[in-house]
Amino acid sequence: SLMGPETLEKLAEEALPGQRPGDFGLDGRVREEILETWASARAQWELFKGRRDRDDPKDKYGTSRTRQFWIQPLLALLGYDLRNTPAVEIGGRSFAVSHRAAGRICPVHIVGCFESLDRKREGSKSSPHSMTQEYVNLSETLFALLTNGLQLRLVRDSSRLIKLSYLEFNLERIFEDELFTDFALLFRLLHSSRWAAEGENPAESLLETYHQDSLENGSRIREKLSEAVVDALETWAEGLLIHPDNSDFRTALREGRTTPRQLYDLLLTLVYRILFLLVIEERGLTHPPEAPGDLQEIYREYYSASMLRARCRSVWKEEERFSDLWTTLLDCFSLHEDEEHASALGLRPLGGDLFSAESFAPLRRLSMDNRRFSEGMNRLDAYRDEKLGVVRVNYAALNVEEFGSVYEGLLDLAAAVDDPDGVLRFRFVRGDDRGRSGSHYTPEELVRPLIEHALEPLIRNALEKPGAEERLLDLKICDDACGSGHILLNAARRVALEVARLRTGADNPDPAAYRLALRDVIQRCIYGVDSNPQAVRLCKVALWLESHNPGKPLGFLDHRIKCGDSLVGVAKVSELLDDIPDEAFDTRAGDDQEICAELRGRNAKERLEPRQIGIDWQTSVGESLQEVVRSLRAVAAMDASTPEAAERKKEAYLRATDGENWRRLRTLADVKLAPFFLPKRPETRVATRSLYRAFLDGTEDLDGHPVAFDASEAAKGRRFFHWFLEFADAMMVGGFDCFLGNPPFLGDKKLRSSFGERYLHYLTRYYAPAGAIDLVGYFVRRNYDLLKEKRSLGTLSTNSLAQGVTKKGSLDVIEKAGGAIVMAVRSRLWPGAAAVAVSQTVIHKGSWSGERVLDGKPVEYISTYFDVQKSQGAPYRLEANAEKSFIGSYVLGMGFVLEPEEAAGLIGRNPKNRDVLFPYLNGEDLNSRSDQSPSRWVINFKDWPLDRASAPDGYRGPVAEDYPDCLEILERLVKPERMQNTYSKSARENWWLFERYRVELYRTIAPLERVMVHTRVTKTHAFSFLPRDLIYSEATVVLAFNDFALFSLVNSSFQEFWAWKNSSTMKGDRRYSVSGAFETFPFPPGFELSLQGKSSTSFRLLDELGERLHEGRRALMTTLDIGLTSLYNLYHDPDLSDESVVKTAKCSGEEASRARKEIEGLRDLHVRIDEAVRDAYGWSDIALDHGFHELEFLPENDRVRYTVSHATRGEILKRLLELNHQRHEEEFAAGLVDKDGKKIKKKAGMKKKRTSAADQGQPLPF
Repeated sequence: SLMGPETLEKLAEEALPGQRPGDFGLDGRVREEILETWASARAQWELFKGRRDRDDPKDKYGTSRTRQFWIQPLLALLGYDLRNTPAVEIGGRSFAVSHRAAGRICPVHIVGCFESLDRKREGSKSSPHSMTQEYVNLSETLFALLTNGLQLRLVRDSSRLIKLSYLEFNLERIFEDELFTDFALLFRLLHSSRWAAEGENPAESLLETYHQDSLENGSRIREKLSEAVVDALETWAEGLLIHPDNSDFRTALREGRTTPRQLYDLLLTLVYRILFLLVIEERGLTHPPEAPGDLQEIYREYYSASMLRARCRSVWKEEERFSDLWTTLLDCFSLHEDEEHASALGLRPLGGDLFSAESFAPLRRLSMDNRRFSEGMNRLDAYRDEKLGVVRVNYAALNVEEFGSVYEGLLDLAAAVDDPDGVLRFRFVRGDDRGRSGSHYTPEELVRPLIEHALEPLIRNALEKPGAEERLLDLKICDDACGSGHILLNAARRVALEVARLRTGADNPDPAAYRLALRDVIQRCIYGVDSNPQAVRLCKVALWLESHNPGKPLGFLDHRIKCGDSLVGVAKVSELLDDIPDEAFDTRAGDDQEICAELRGRNAKERLEPRQIGIDWQTSVGESLQEVVRSLRAVAAMDASTPEAAERKKEAYLRATDGENWRRLRTLADVKLAPFFLPKRPETRVATRSLYRAFLDGTEDLDGHPVAFDASEAAKGRRFFHWFLEFADAMMVGGFDCFLGNPPFLGDKKLRSSFGERYLHYLTRYYAPAGAIDLVGYFVRRNYDLLKEKRSLGTLSTNSLAQGVTKKGSLDVIEKAGGAIVMAVRSRLWPGAAAVAVSQTVIHKGSWSGERVLDGKPVEYISTYFDVQKSQGAPYRLEANAEKSFIGSYVLGMGFVLEPEEAAGLIGRNPKNRDVLFPYLNGEDLNSRSDQSPSRWVINFKDWPLDRASAPDGYRGPVAEDYPDCLEILERLVKPERMQNTYSKSARENWWLFERYRVELYRTIAPLERVMVHTRVTKTHAFSFLPRDLIYSEATVVLAFNDFALFSLVNSSFQEFWAWKNSSTMKGDRRYSVSGAFETFPFPPGFELSLQGKSSTSFRLLDELGERLHEGRRALMTTLDIGLTSLYNLYHDPDLSDESVVKTAKCSGEEASRARKEIEGLRDLHVRIDEAVRDAYGWSDIALDHGFHELEFLPENDRVRYTVSHATRGEILKRLLELNHQRHEEEFAAGLVDKDGKKIKKKAGMKKKRTSAADQGQPLPF
């Protein structure tokens, strides 16, 4: 909300800034001023009432009376000097805001007391509130006041918000009921001194300070609620496990009839119920309007969760002998479960899955003592704030989004029950749900642009046509990684607002009408999928809570919010007619190679057999699917306004999804996918083409078939989600109107380790031509395929979506299929604690002629790189650049790494150990140490065998056991960790070796004295020369060159921006790609890496400049004792000064002054290098335009760099890509590569076999 209850409480307690007398411009005490103002305002109110009640035909709406006799005098008492203002025009629209406070940035719009703030006056285009809100959104004004004399509203810029948000004071009630406390709060909040003065920034006003405090309170509550729920769950679990009456339950746990997971689920049902009731009770939404007041009072005083909450604050330790609080809670739940109990107190049962009798039945048989129950309730009652002490949670004002914080906290946890000493103990252990799903709660400010560009056009289109309400309710909006439902909730709110406006005719519909519209939208428009069952439950709770209408049961959502893996499953029914692909039988880890070969061969052979009569789609699956759709549509149309009707709807849905047609279609889809996921062993039962076709045409019965059974088991384990069936109503009309989502953030390595090799293999086959890409790329592909034509999807992602292989496998595929990117934000930091930079994008399916927006600015085109350059295709790898660039060694095990003292001790103990001990350089050393020296050493057994017994026949070289001191360290510190590795068989079996040693790297650089090295993940583009006789970590990139001319080239803006465009990013830093950034880079003519004896003028100039760069930069770092990152931070600082150098380097003023001049000289040197590189390419017509420019792909708070201009950068990248394509054509014509840039292999008889050092029985050169 605009000002949350915690902020208003602090304001009333004078605990926020701006509450001293001087802040109001007062000499005396603030409270005395408020009392005097209150007396004068009450007198003015009485005068106004007399004027209001007089009939005045000339003042139909009471505008003059309201202004002259009430609001202007009232605001004058609060320090306002109101002036009439003419209409203001913004963007071609006229805004007739009636007044403005002199000397303040404070618009005030006053209408008559007989006019609604939310309805249009006859002949007006919009209501007073709508006009004021839009004015604030479009102008530089941040806040405005709006009033009709009866209500006074504070309105804030809401251009980034989805739901209506304003603060309202009911003036009529304040003065009629003499609510002095409310008036005092109005005085403290809305006194004229709260507004920015003319010439000040409105964002620095006290009003905005209070608003930001409210937002911070919301963030704090999210964090604290998550912790509170975990604490409550642990406390209540203890209470259930130790209560003497629960012995049967403890026995069931010990015998495995009840699992820790089942206990966890029951506890979650308990906490979801309590949170739900606390919210609706404190909002006054428990009883229907017609419920007798005395019954409502009985419920509040004796049965409500809020009563229990208050009672639990004063429970004594001795009360652990009693269990009456738990019994009262059970009674409370009964009132919401069934009609008989509910009607006794004027309630209607909530029902639904959350409040069904079955969902809580196991806990009804148990008991919990008062002390532990109250401890759990107290966790949910209040939290401790570092500044304010104990703060009670205001559930009435709790945004449903706060439940997202519960989701994040629970994703980290799994349940365990221990029995070490005969006493059962519940505890949480680190789970893998978040790791597997990569999920995060999504802040609203990240959701808003997606809704604006993906959903708003659909809403506008519906409103412009007849039958607008039905058109809106026919929209199908999906989030297929829905988490706690926050994104779906925001989409539902946006549609519901328009539905309620249509129904009521008011721009700001009353809460009851809005809630009813929201309920209808959630029931008809919203679809969600998540692979985590708890997320699905929490999503339903959030949707139920937001749309709850007093007296109405919880809506039935099982048919729209479902659990499953949205990436794995048959999307369209036509896919059932396709054969099982041969790749489904590829050999994966754990498979029997012979079985795989036999299955693959059989499947291929059966596909080549003469086809019989083609399978008729209508007969085989069409009729079954149409019957399913008819059943689901009948379910969707059923009434659910009473608990009985809701139960009938649920039963009808269960019948539809357990019927013969549903089971047959689901099993067919399971059988088709199962070969990808089942291990191929002698006992494996999977279908190949012939059997699958027999299932399809009905000549082989699926019921009871072992292949069908195993396929169904695989589907349950992997949670296959067959879209054509699960959401058949949407798929039968062409798909969804809109996808909105924040898909999981998982790279291909984490994907493999989290989900397994079979999962990744399936994705790469199903989403071909995508290879192993970030998970978000597959989600975007899936969303696009499931969209209707001329519809859009909006997604949040890591920056990798528009980079490297993920871009190629997702956005490039979509663009080629005719999709258009209509909105993109390249990079922005995730608000709050999740340290990640994200991108936002909206993609339209089909051609697009509307506006496109990149980073908030209109553009003509957005490429799959999220820039404005028209696509010229991707760059090719160049054979001339092959085998010159490398990623360093991937050690995998901190036990390999030693402190220098440890290494010295090992060498002192046995000088022979020097053979396997090396200085070890990582990225932090390279960028942070002034001499760029390695800070640690590493044990390196290269690629040697472990011992003589396991060495290859004839091997004469060293083995690891020759160095027992070093081997013992690895056996103790590395081997146990490696044995737990689940994704790399090699890492387990060769535990004494680096996971990836990079033999080719060290062989290639062996003849050189030095090499060029770059930190792999960094924003600082700077290659450095370092000795070749180090072990380089995988956090570094190594180029096998030692001449200064190439050193200049790779440190130029040409290579820098080519690398930014053709690499990926990680948390806003560039992750240098040797294949994308170096192997594709076209060097200037005559500088190609395959050429020798470079002696051109350009080469000599660049050689000279490179040496100056190397020596000068090294001297600067040494003198100032700062690293490369700190040096280039100063280099890029537009406000570089002696003081900033002193602050960074902690040096004297005299040293700083010299260093500043040298840094300015370094800028000049980089300019000369860029100019020389430009001329080497023969592109002297390009004006480089060096200066301080913003780089839009960097995080928002760190974009300024001393570099070439934006236009120059675009031209450089365009020409480099053209040159890359030219070089590729030359290599293709020479027969070096194929049309895709892949090296053409030599014939078998001519290919020279490469051998490792171990095979030769020789150590590597150093």
